[in-house]
Amino acid sequence: NTIKKDDFIRKVKIIRIGEKAKNFKTDESAFQVHSQKYLVKETAKQAKKKEKLINFAESNYPNAKVDTAGHYVQINQTGNGDAPKSGDLVKVNLSIDLDDGTNMRKADKPLPFAAGSGTIIKVIDQSVLTMSVGEKRTIIASYAQIYGDSERSSLSQDSLLIFNLELLSINDIE
Repeated sequence: NTIKKDDFIRKVKIIRIGEKAKNFKTDESAFQVHSQKYLVKETAKQAKKKEKLINFAESNYPNAKVDTAGHYVQINQTGNGDAPKSGDLVKVNLSIDLDDGTNMRKADKPLPFAAGSGTIIKVIDQSVLTMSVGEKRTIIASYAQIYGDSERSSLSQDSLLIFNLELLSINDIE
């Protein structure tokens, strides 16, 4: 009496053992109650993460402004006025740090990519399109704003990411 591939199940009988199992409700209203509890818990968790981002940005980057995506952006040095267009090859210095001080990427060699192409993290890709050559800026974002719900083994989902960008050149092929 073993299960094999393509077996047909004719009947399933659920046996509830114990008082908790016998009292467990499986109807729509019970589902809605559990769903609402989960939603309240998740909303509180998201509010706490948002508060962490706000407090961190305001205390460490007082001149940062919130952009339309909810990231904090601080312009540290203005550029010369030349701005890239989508598809232009840009070179940037990029360092990435976490709010706990961990350095994830040093700005030791320029990073080339096509602006607006989607080949790099979205926040960097979109930010470069609003920069001019020589501009330096810092972008502070939560883990969820960058990676959504997907898990990265080396990062805590409570992390804040700090991107330090400098636009070095546009279409300067060397």
